[in-house]
Amino acid sequence: MIYHDFLHKNSTENSNQFYLTIRDVTAEVLKKAGVQPKPASETSAKKEKPPKTSKPKREPAPKKEKPKPDNEVTELPLAVVFIKSYCGWAGKVKTKTQVYTFIKRLQKAIAEKKIRKTSEYAPLIVYMQNRLIAFYNDMKSGTKTYEIPAAKLTELKEACNMRWAGHVVIAKTFINILNDTYVDIN
Repeated sequence: MIYHDFLHKNSTENSNQFYLTIRDVTAEVLKKAGVQPKPASETSAKKEKPPKTSKPKREPAPKKEKPKPDNEVTELPLAVVFIKSYCGWAGKVKTKTQVYTFIKRLQKAIAEKKIRKTSEYAPLIVYMQNRLIAFYNDMKSGTKTYEIPAAKLTELKEACNMRWAGHVVIAKTFINILNDTYVDIN
């Protein structure tokens, strides 16, 4: 009861003296109760944790390199992809939205520096871009046939080395033959 009265009377104080007095009173109460109080150094000091023993780090296993096949396909530069697509437009009927989409993709690639000014294909890309913009501005609406001069078309095809494209034509022909001979069994 004395302890409670002391706390109630001195609870407004916020000094170190207040807390020291409470510690002393608590020690007296514990002695009267027959409990041995801990020394102040043990109660106020933080318990020290034993130092952690570090486990030896396991080294990662060396990465296994995949054997490269002899006929490995290399990724084409984005400029070559655009040139090939542009060559495919020769003599084809195109809508205004198709032309706009192609110009937009081309300019986005240029803006993101995926096609650089220092590229060997840069003059061809600039030529394509100027021709497409002029074609787009000449279109009223609807569709129009896109023409590429023969000399420029051969230059573009040589630049992107389209000599191998013959096998694509053979594969497409084969697929079309298979589709024509397919009979539905229903």
